[in-house]
Amino acid sequence: MHLLIAAAKTLSDPNTIKTVKSIYDAGTGLIDKAQGLRSAAPKLPPASAPPPVARAAKKGLHADMAKRWLLKPGASGDLIRFTYTDDHGLASVRTVGNWASDGRELSGYCLNLRAELNFSIARIDAPEMIG
Repeated sequence: MHLLIAAAKTLSDPNTIKTVKSIYDAGTGLIDKAQGLRSAAPKLPPASAPPPVARAAKKGLHADMAKRWLLKPGASGDLIRFTYTDDHGLASVRTVGNWASDGRELSGYCLNLRAELNFSIARIDAPEMIG
C-alpha cells in the first residue's frame, strides 16, 4: 500500500514530470534525426557478394594435440574461449561457460549468443581455459 502512495506522489511531482518530458523529447528528436538521415542517404546499387572467408589453417601437430587433450571425452570446465568456424566458413571468437565435451562436440552456455549451444570440436581452433 505504501508503495502505491509513493508512486502516486512521484507521478504528481512537477520535477519528475519535467524530467520525463525532457527524456521523451530528446528520444523523439533522435528518432526524427535518424529517419531524416535514412531518407537523405543516396541509393547505391547492390554490392556484389563478399569473397568467402577461408577456414583457419591448422597450426601444427602440437596445437592439434593440445586441443585433443583439452577437449577429450568427459572433459568439462567453467569457462573456455576458442575460435569457431561455422557452416558458412565464418570464424568468430566464442566464450562458453559450464561446458562439457563428449569427444565430438562441446556443449555449454555461449556467452556471446546467450544460449545453450553445441559446437563441433572439428571446427574449434585455439581453445584456451579462462576460468
